[in-house]
Amino acid sequence: MILGFFFLFHFLEVLSGREGFFAKKGGVSLVRNRDLRPAAKANPTIQQAFERFQKYNRLKNLSQGSLDFYAAKGRSFFRFLGDTEQPIHTITEETVEDYIFYMKDQQLHDTTINTNLRMVRAFLYWCMEKGYLEKYPIRLVRADDPIKEPYTTDELQKLLKEPDCKTCSFAEYRNWVIVNFLLGTGCRASTLLNLQIGDLDLSAGTVFFRHMKARNQQIVPLSKALVRIMEEYLEHRSGDPTACKTVHHRSCWRGLQELAWDRGA
Repeated sequence: MILGFFFLFHFLEVLSGREGFFAKKGGVSLVRNRDLRPAAKANPTIQQAFERFQKYNRLKNLSQGSLDFYAAKGRSFFRFLGDTEQPIHTITEETVEDYIFYMKDQQLHDTTINTNLRMVRAFLYWCMEKGYLEKYPIRLVRADDPIKEPYTTDELQKLLKEPDCKTCSFAEYRNWVIVNFLLGTGCRASTLLNLQIGDLDLSAGTVFFRHMKARNQQIVPLSKALVRIMEEYLEHRSGDPTACKTVHHRSCWRGLQELAWDRGA
């Protein structure tokens, strides 16, 4: 009877938060006082938040081109902000609006402004999802979409005119091959720059594109005329001491522009 009363008294002590005889062992309390309140989110600096954003993008397995895009556009935004060590919550809807006016004052085209805003929007929306920022909309500016003027027939003929291999430089000949390859396959510049000689199957008349914008791969047929051009190019290229594993060099683009200027295109 007395023992039962003693245990009941100890039970009431535990419920009331007091430490009874059985609540201690060696002077250390065995009862844990747990704080079940949600921990407050630490508000990072702008720089810390962007580093976490880029880490998240790498976890999503975004391409290096996308990571470089966010980094480049991020630097533009941070130059406007000035101090990236201030807390991320200091970026408000008004901050974004001021950034738009800042870019307009820099005489940037509306499409360029929207390109920069797409990075800002992706970054800040991610911060909103993480609870770093209050939610607010970020809208792109209205931009005109002018029709791009295509090359004329005369300009295309100048660009596609085959140079004389006996008198022209290797760079001029290479640039002519690039123009034909781009027109013949419709691939992007980044796809061409990542092309390997082994990706060409000239006997089957195909090319394997392993690096494309959407991270997919594709086999594209080549016309007979383009197959002939590539066969002749690889023969000329084999004797070039500066040749590397890729079909084309990154340094060729300046020469390609010069080719267009020289031919009046």
